Amino acid sequence: MTIMTPAALPALQYPFDVQEGAHRNPYEQEIEAAISGWIDHEYLFLSEAQRAYYKKCRFGMLSSCFYPEASYEALEVGARLVLLLFIHDDYTDKFSYDELQSYLLKSGSIMAGNHVPHDKGDMLHQFVLFRKALQPLVPATWMQRWNSDLSYFYEGMLMERLFTAQQYPSIQQYIFLREHLIGMHIYQDITELYMPSFMPHELLFHPHVRELRQSAVRIIAWCHDYYSVEKELDAGQIMNLVLVIQQERRCSLEDAFVEMAHVHDEEVNTFLRLKEHAPDFGPYNELFREYAHHLQLMFKGNYLWHLESGRYNKF
Repeated sequence: MTIMTPAALPALQYPFDVQEGAHRNPYEQEIEAAISGWIDHEYLFLSEAQRAYYKKCRFGMLSSCFYPEASYEALEVGARLVLLLFIHDDYTDKFSYDELQSYLLKSGSIMAGNHVPHDKGDMLHQFVLFRKALQPLVPATWMQRWNSDLSYFYEGMLMERLFTAQQYPSIQQYIFLREHLIGMHIYQDITELYMPSFMPHELLFHPHVRELRQSAVRIIAWCHDYYSVEKELDAGQIMNLVLVIQQERRCSLEDAFVEMAHVHDEEVNTFLRLKEHAPDFGPYNELFREYAHHLQLMFKGNYLWHLESGRYNKF
């Protein structure tokens, strides 16, 4: 089955100029070079073909667009997370449920600060390196929250294994699962490393802010699903809203793309409504506005990366 390339698909809609609004971090070239170095010298289990593929994915660009206003120190942490999670996704793709559960317990334990035996240069070692880069920049309470968000992501990875090509989730089941599986909350948390202050509990867990975060997560998830159909079909995967819509609606793939774009565009409108019509947070009003600004930059930049990256081209 031939699927249109990202550039050939009808454009997703944003009620603002994406090209003007999606900034790039001035350290993008430096971080792209750093990522290439990590791929060559830290991810020792990768083959030469895999190294070449991951380098052409332009994860430095994605990090730059996710965190355009970050200091180099914060950008480096964000870039380590971007590279780690994308390779992690491919690395665990063929794990059985039991294998995945065992592996996630080990990586989660490392992020909690425990020693887990492993070989230098293997996948688990990348969590050691990431934690080492992150820990000096954040308070212990933030680290605990980040680990909780990591567990939320891991729950999605395990839930995904419960579905097969013969048992697709419903659209509503998939939406619930996808919010876990995309792992965006742990990326969102990184923005706090370069904000004026870390988000206080009473603001971050306010229902309005939780809904804003959820909306931003969905926008990125739907953009990813829109542009990754061919890659996931080739891999025999079903966790994609386009494919779930096609299955449940019994429609053509083209019609599923149209419905998918509508779902995405409506979510963008939801985010903007939440951003512009927030309750009075008193002393945290400015902090809320800045946080919403950074979340919007993330999904704008994510869109541009999906158009330009080699991630969704074949090896």
